[in-house]
Amino acid sequence: MAQRGDNVILFTPIPPFDSRKEVRLPMTVCQQECFRPQWSLSPQCQKVPINRSAEENRLAPLRGLLNQLDQSIPNLTVFNPFNSLCPPSQRECSTHAGERMLFSDSNHLTNAGAKHVSEAFLRFLNRQPS
Repeated sequence: MAQRGDNVILFTPIPPFDSRKEVRLPMTVCQQECFRPQWSLSPQCQKVPINRSAEENRLAPLRGLLNQLDQSIPNLTVFNPFNSLCPPSQRECSTHAGERMLFSDSNHLTNAGAKHVSEAFLRFLNRQPS
């Protein structure tokens, strides 16, 4: 990679929501509106919480391995989106940020979820040497 000038960015795992099944509704149906109050949303659209510290501990070995690769392989960097999706100030991670749904299933982001991570990812990219 280094000889060709290629760079690779690996993402560490995002919080997994194993109990959440794929949402098979249009995402717009999962948004609260004045004519669609929170209580009327489909059960598929409801928030799913998980314990933040338990997930951090479970994912720590993989993060450690990825960080070792980051240190030992030129032109490889690792981005950690976990804190963007599950801030350290919170005890639980959620499939939602406020009323916005971030995850469409157990481990895929919605467009809102991708936007939620994008600011941190852009800061990460701007710190990388060109």
